[in-house]
Amino acid sequence: MGSEQLLLPDRSATGCPDHHDRYKFELVGTTFTGHNVNGPLFVTTVAGDGAVNLDFKSSGGASLEISGNAKTRDLEIFDSKFACRYKIVPKR
Repeated sequence: MGSEQLLLPDRSATGCPDHHDRYKFELVGTTFTGHNVNGPLFVTTVAGDGAVNLDFKSSGGASLEISGNAKTRDLEIFDSKFACRYKIVPKR
């Protein structure tokens, strides 16, 4: 699924950009992968119910965390350096 990230201002520090990089996520069985325009970012195994909580590096080197549920597509990305939290919104 292609996606956009929308800032969650009530759960983020002041001054966060309104959006973050675009990502593509794919869940096949329990294998969850994330890519951006520069290529693969991570491959991980999620719990049978889809739960995921993973630290990874963006292609630019930012420390990010993705958490939520890969099956339901209820996911968030957190940028720990700037304390910015984004809701992942699937694009069709």
